[in-house]
Amino acid sequence: MRVLRVIDLGSLLATDAFDGRHLPEDFDYFEVSDRIHESVKMIAGIIERHEDEPETVGEVLFTNGLTGLLVQVATPVRTFYGDGNGCRYSWGHYYTEFVYAKTYDDALKLGFEWAQSRREHDKAKLTAAA
Repeated sequence: MRVLRVIDLGSLLATDAFDGRHLPEDFDYFEVSDRIHESVKMIAGIIERHEDEPETVGEVLFTNGLTGLLVQVATPVRTFYGDGNGCRYSWGHYYTEFVYAKTYDDALKLGFEWAQSRREHDKAKLTAAA
């Protein structure tokens, strides 16, 4: 697993010029769906509900105590072969996901759990193909 990006919401929300219209482009990714990590769903819901009033997003995030870290993690797509104990992969093709936590250590734990679930997903493709 790699960490691709860290967005410190506490620092972002504390910026005098922040009014929600300056959300990182990554926030366009957040829409409530099954494909986003559970830890990010509350943030996604707030962004979605305030889409027409972006200047209120920061205040609502802050009011709800969402001042932790959004961490974008990545893990390679794996192709398992044989009995499933071996696999091929490269960083040329990889999955990414954002996770949210109050601390970096907690975000890494969530990231590692997510990366393991992607590994299991890729391994299940071998079983399904058999």
